[in-house]
Amino acid sequence: MTSVNVTTEFVRTTIEPPSDSTVMSFHEDVLKIVTIFIGVLGFTGNTFIVIVMLSCQNVRVQVTNIYLINQGIVDALASLFLTSFTLTSSDGTGLSESYNDQLLCRLWLTRFPVWGTVMSSTYSLLVLTIDRYCRIVHPFMYKKHFSKRIVVGMIIFAWFVGPLYNISWEWPTSDVIDGQCLAFSLWPSARTAQMVGITTVGLQYFFPLFTFVYCYSRIIVVIRSRVKVAPQPTQLSNQSFRARATNFRRAMKNTIKTLILVAASFVFCWTVNEMLIFMYFLGYPVDFSGTCYQFSVVAVFSNSCINPIIYLAHYDDFRYALRKLFYKSQVVELTTSNQDTMDSAQMNYSRIIIVIRGRVKVAHQLAVLSNKSFPVRANNFRRVMKNTIKTLILVAARFVFCWTFNEIFFFMYFLGYVVELADISF
Repeated sequence: MTSVNVTTEFVRTTIEPPSDSTVMSFHEDVLKIVTIFIGVLGFTGNTFIVIVMLSCQNVRVQVTNIYLINQGIVDALASLFLTSFTLTSSDGTGLSESYNDQLLCRLWLTRFPVWGTVMSSTYSLLVLTIDRYCRIVHPFMYKKHFSKRIVVGMIIFAWFVGPLYNISWEWPTSDVIDGQCLAFSLWPSARTAQMVGITTVGLQYFFPLFTFVYCYSRIIVVIRSRVKVAPQPTQLSNQSFRARATNFRRAMKNTIKTLILVAASFVFCWTVNEMLIFMYFLGYPVDFSGTCYQFSVVAVFSNSCINPIIYLAHYDDFRYALRKLFYKSQVVELTTSNQDTMDSAQMNYSRIIIVIRGRVKVAHQLAVLSNKSFPVRANNFRRVMKNTIKTLILVAARFVFCWTFNEIFFFMYFLGYVVELADISF
């Protein structure tokens, strides 16, 4: 089979530096310092997260926290690989065709450990999202079919999907030729390189993005519908029901808010990088040595540093474990954690709703008899508010749909990228 040497490095591309080598060297030094800082911060922060959550038995045994601990381990490992690679970076010259140099080229100079663990980090968050979706949207199916074995299997899948996918195309497209490591440069055809590139962007960005949007949208809709059906905790006569309903609402809100923030950080950190790569494989010229792309790479790596900040600021279980670790004498032991409350309340919530729905109807009828105008005003207000919000969302969605592609192309054009404006005249 005749190999095609694709001169521009695939996905993780490096372009020959411009003639102003002094300016380029300064930019490279700054980028190297920033990358090392991000790697050290990510490793330290995620290691701290893992240690704190493992130190508290009430926290580490819960399913959601098992996923989050796994997420911290993967992110810490990715940060460690990033720092190690940056400190030992090489231009890939002066190599022989020996077996050791072949391994060095294909497994290290391709940044295989970095990008493999980064993709595994994305899929660790993905399996956590799917687990939350099944637990909240389909609680009875989750209770029946989801066991600890499936949870372990999903975590193992997340660990292996990144390295296996990356090595499947990085290994055969990289080699040492004439003493130079040609990473991602040897392809059967240019068409093959394009298809692999588009597939990589799809698996690494678009598939997780669509999954996050769908799952969390459904979760929010389901939670809102249950809140509407269920009474407020003060309406329940049984004290245990009131406590359970209050804890359920608080724990559910805190957990979902934390996970949505984590998913939003993924979108924020990955979007620019993946859009540039996607445009490159669609045939648009992209300057991989430019400021925009280099910034996007830094943003991707900084994603591993954001999660510890989110947990520290928002996640109750982590803050409880942190207080218990450093202030043991001042922390009151929890009889049940957020996840315990969610696990028990989620399975009983539908039954509780069935029991109390009749009481709500009776209370509503009494309210109608005592004050007929109040329920009418409340219903009218809800209807008008719902209709107004729906209309505004549709208007905003139409604006985004109609303007996004046009403005992205013009933005790329004014950043200095070559864009065929005649091709986007539609």
